[in-house]
Amino acid sequence: IDTLDQKMLQLMKERMTISEAIGKYKYENNITILQTRRYDEIMNDRRQKAEQAGLNPEFVVKVYEHIHEESINRQNIVMNKELAKKAGLTENENK
Repeated sequence: IDTLDQKMLQLMKERMTISEAIGKYKYENNITILQTRRYDEIMNDRRQKAEQAGLNPEFVVKVYEHIHEESINRQNIVMNKELAKKAGLTENENK
């Protein structure tokens, strides 16, 4: 169990790193963080895959809801940092 938990933690870390990169991409391309159609696709897919794997789909969806919430938090942090950098550059350019 400990080994599996460690692997799960490492995978979550990797997923959050990717989420941060997505946040930067969304900032650079003026894309809103929450993409409801994509969110619905992910949840439906994970629900279906959970059922196929013999897992409780409600449990799996709850897990992914929390993962998605943290991904959005990470993307917000990235976007806010980028906005702060841009504001700092603008202020320095005006001096």
